[in-house]
Amino acid sequence: MNLQGHRISLFPDTELLFENLREVCLFSVGLKEVPNGLALSTASRRVDLRNNDSLGIMAVLFDGVFDGSFDNFRGRIETKDKRICTGHFVKGMLTGEGTVDVPGRRFEQGTWVDGLLHGRGVVKEVTDTGRLNYQL
Repeated sequence: MNLQGHRISLFPDTELLFENLREVCLFSVGLKEVPNGLALSTASRRVDLRNNDSLGIMAVLFDGVFDGSFDNFRGRIETKDKRICTGHFVKGMLTGEGTVDVPGRRFEQGTWVDGLLHGRGVVKEVTDTGRLNYQL
């Protein structure tokens, strides 16, 4: 499936919204099921993106623009653990300028390489005592 330049909202394993076209589908091992009951063979993997080394399971809600595949996109992801990741994603990992926000706990902004903060950046963290720590 070529998603080049389409703006979508993505709810994994439930539905895709392509501008004004609504398509309900399920992605699983090599099959795409569409509402009329047909199962089409597809090379796409599951929509939930996994990166266990840095951002954890990433895919509760996506809003942005895909750059030709599910692996490369620009936009915003809200994860299952309430993280909000904004930026450019390459192979499912935050790459380039971006932010990761855990509301009420931690905020990271800067340059990312393969899902890890790299070089100069800002990290704001709320400790258990309620204090804010800033790191550059």
